Amino acid sequence: MKKIKVNLGINSYNIFIGSNLLSKILQLYPEIKKYEKIHVITDETVEKLYLKNLVNALNKDISVTVIKEGEQNKSLETLQSIIKDMLNQNFDRSSLIIALGGGVVGDVSGFTASIYMRGIDFIQIPTTLLSQVDSSVGGKTAVNFNGVKNIVGTFYQPKFVLIDTNLLKTIDNKNVHSGIGEIIKYGIIQDYDFFRYIKANSDLIEKFDEEVIEYTIYKSINIKKEIVQKDEKESNIRMILNFGHTVGHGIELLGTYNLYHGEAVLIGMVIESLIAYNNKLICKDYYYEIKELVQEFISIPKISNEDANIIYSKMLNDKKNENGHINIVLPINKGEVKVFTYTDEKMIKTCLTGGLN
Repeated sequence: MKKIKVNLGINSYNIFIGSNLLSKILQLYPEIKKYEKIHVITDETVEKLYLKNLVNALNKDISVTVIKEGEQNKSLETLQSIIKDMLNQNFDRSSLIIALGGGVVGDVSGFTASIYMRGIDFIQIPTTLLSQVDSSVGGKTAVNFNGVKNIVGTFYQPKFVLIDTNLLKTIDNKNVHSGIGEIIKYGIIQDYDFFRYIKANSDLIEKFDEEVIEYTIYKSINIKKEIVQKDEKESNIRMILNFGHTVGHGIELLGTYNLYHGEAVLIGMVIESLIAYNNKLICKDYYYEIKELVQEFISIPKISNEDANIIYSKMLNDKKNENGHINIVLPINKGEVKVFTYTDEKMIKTCLTGGLN
């Protein structure tokens, strides 16, 4: 078992990483005993797999909202249904929300906690690889609105994060690859040695070898933690965590390729690396090194000119943009990236369709 502390002053919290930790939640976070009312938010699949285990570990009565699965349910309508359930159970400011699920559950739960009665406590128990290495840590909460991803949300830190690697045994290959997308991102943005570790151990990561997956999750979160501690609310350096996301979100929202979030990020990283290569920010060998690792987990689709136009229009709505210009994170060296502002629409669309390389 590994422990990480996120140091954010009064918003600091601990993260525990290891196998079979769900049953030890009271031992690892004894503060949970002080809450009179606990509301668990989960989805339909996780409810069947792990809700009973959590209830047994808590050893107290809880209430539950089960939301529908899928990115389309990360919405204001879902938020309203959760708040209605909590009002019906007379939840007050001294109550606790537990997010038991993947990224959609975690984001919606955190957002609910941040606005219910102007803010109540919540904890994260992520059940997918992507949510364990990324979305459960750092305090970003949001829902989608009007076809724009994560456009309505808050920064709101959890009180505690429990990462039980045993919960990964029930996820499918698409969810595995989705999580690996975020893992590769950490190596590219800040730690080339970690990037090489991922390359050397890709099979073991994919198979959830206990020692390798625990280290991989620990290393990923440690990189994110260091960045979040410097810039909790994404005013500057934290933006580098969005590498692959500007293009990736556009591809994800296009909906043509049936991709999970991290799968779209994998493709986004290749295209954003191509933009970097075509602008002479990185060498050809490094571009192909990134592309070849990504292709171990997903096929890069051939994007049509028509789809490129739609993706570009989605990119224009990205939260990082300023004054109508696209802000995009690009690699500039091995283990190093930088935020750039681009106005060259033709160049971006050419790279989306795989041109210039």
